[in-house]
Amino acid sequence: MKKVLLTLVLALSVLGASAQMYGLGTSAEKQQGGGSFEALKGQRYVKFAIEYVSIHGMTEKDYAVYEPAWPKDKTDIVGQFKQSLSDELDGALIFGNQPEAKYTIKAVVNTVNKSGDYNCDMVLLDANGNEVGRMTGIKASGGHFGTKDNLIGDGAEHTGKKFGKILRKLLKSSR
Repeated sequence: MKKVLLTLVLALSVLGASAQMYGLGTSAEKQQGGGSFEALKGQRYVKFAIEYVSIHGMTEKDYAVYEPAWPKDKTDIVGQFKQSLSDELDGALIFGNQPEAKYTIKAVVNTVNKSGDYNCDMVLLDANGNEVGRMTGIKASGGHFGTKDNLIGDGAEHTGKKFGKILRKLLKSSR
């Protein structure tokens, strides 16, 4: 009986972790501020920026001293984030540095823990840097195996995918 109960608990915890990783669980994300991401309706191009506030309880600068590979790995990690976000939007928006882009989506990564789990806000900025919309509390799981930066990369991929799903729904509902 103990083995059956233990197996059941283990199975439920694995299912819960999988649901959270792929954005299938309950959602704590919410839009705040006076605007929304619906301003992206009809836009083709958008710029992308990312700011890491805390990585493993350190500032990004301190983390780069602790993990010397970070500056190089960060480029790949940001690429993973953008790619999973783009894939989820399926061409609805093109991320890049096009001069005609009227908006910038900025990921403010409030925390990345040692497993690579992200807690971040997504901010929509106009061409003058003014905030148009903000979505807070976007959380996604990191990875299970690999280096610290590999786990952070897994978290970036899952967060981009999760935000892409949210954004795709918002864009569809505003059309």
